[in-house]
Amino acid sequence: MVEINNLENGLARISVVNEYGDVIINTFCRPPGKISDYRYEITGLTADDLEKAMEYEECRKIVRISKF
Repeated sequence: MVEINNLENGLARISVVNEYGDVIINTFCRPPGKISDYRYEITGLTADDLEKAMEYEECRKIVRISKF
């Protein structure tokens, strides 16, 4: 989670694994709004990591339609 709009949490990475620990999805996600703090000390994320990341709604759609 990163900070967006100086007060909210925003999803910045999504990881989904199955019951066997196999990685199904592991990608960066660009949250809606302006990122005000990458929380690098906690997340390790930088602006470069999210530069080409999927938009939040695209990530959400992929997770919703996926058959795990």
